[in-house]
Amino acid sequence: MTRVSHTDEFSIVLHLDNKSSRDIAKIRNLLPNSPYRDDKPHITLLQGIVAPRHISDDELLSILSSLLKSILKIHPHAYVHDISNTPGGHYTTTSIVELTSSTELQQEHVKLIKALGSADFRLGRASHTYSPHITIRLGVLLSGDALDTAAQLFPKGREVEVDRWAILRLADRRHTRPSYELDP
Repeated sequence: MTRVSHTDEFSIVLHLDNKSSRDIAKIRNLLPNSPYRDDKPHITLLQGIVAPRHISDDELLSILSSLLKSILKIHPHAYVHDISNTPGGHYTTTSIVELTSSTELQQEHVKLIKALGSADFRLGRASHTYSPHITIRLGVLLSGDALDTAAQLFPKGREVEVDRWAILRLADRRHTRPSYELDP
């Protein structure tokens, strides 16, 4: 598999089910374009993970496939907590759907942190914070019709399901090039 050059930093994401993905698309259609990028709608399970050495895409997928084989068996899901505009780490304020994880997803998160640490991956901020959310649009605030639509489509308590995991590999540390996705 040929890819652009990349860092050894990546995130593990859980892609949303079709209905939730379509609902995010409806909201995005009401907003201006992102100054950064639009990823496929997902919940970030872990971010800021750094490989112990330079690892090819195929090798990284192989390692993570064995660590993540049980995640989809638990019916991972979360519940909508709120719709908000939140300050971003590398990006300006961003529109998100804040979530509360199911107990099973929280347990898998903790198990994955331990497994990655045992495999000599550096976890950085990934092991310290876990605030599950769906990014609506990086660097774009929700207001007006888009905010109303988001509140209607993602009411508090709505269950959000995921149907697969993937890796977002950081293309460069300055975030000037998009991350790219690796699917198992």
